[in-house]
Amino acid sequence: MLHIFTEDSLIHVAELEDDAPPVVADDILSMLHNFI
Repeated sequence: MLHIFTEDSLIHVAELEDDAPPVVADDILSMLHNFI
Protein backbone atom coordinates (compact mmCIF):
# COMPACT_ATOMS: atom_id res chain seq x y z
CA MET A 1 0.00 0.00 0.00
CA LEU A 2 1.61 3.23 -1.15
CA HIS A 3 0.73 6.64 0.20
CA ILE A 4 1.63 9.99 -1.28
CA PHE A 5 2.52 12.10 1.73
CA THR A 6 1.57 15.75 1.73
CA GLU A 7 2.03 18.23 4.55
CA ASP A 8 -1.60 17.69 5.53
CA SER A 9 -1.24 13.92 5.72
CA LEU A 10 2.01 14.23 7.68
CA ILE A 11 0.21 16.45 10.19
CA HIS A 12 -2.58 13.84 10.31
CA VAL A 13 -0.04 11.06 10.92
CA ALA A 14 1.51 13.13 13.71
CA GLU A 15 -1.92 13.49 15.30
CA LEU A 16 -2.47 9.74 15.01
CA GLU A 17 0.90 9.10 16.65
CA ASP A 18 -0.20 11.09 19.68
CA ASP A 19 -3.06 8.61 20.18
CA ALA A 20 -1.17 5.49 19.11
CA PRO A 21 0.92 3.16 21.26
CA PRO A 22 4.67 3.82 20.87
CA VAL A 23 5.19 0.66 18.83
CA VAL A 24 2.67 1.80 16.23
CA ALA A 25 4.26 5.25 16.14
CA ASP A 26 7.66 3.65 15.55
CA ASP A 27 6.20 1.58 12.70
CA ILE A 28 4.75 4.73 11.13
CA LEU A 29 8.07 6.55 11.49
CA SER A 30 10.07 3.71 9.96
CA MET A 31 7.51 3.50 7.15
CA LEU A 32 7.93 7.23 6.50
CA HIS A 33 11.73 6.90 6.43
CA ASN A 34 11.44 4.14 3.82
CA PHE A 35 9.70 6.59 1.47
CA ILE A 36 12.18 9.43 2.02
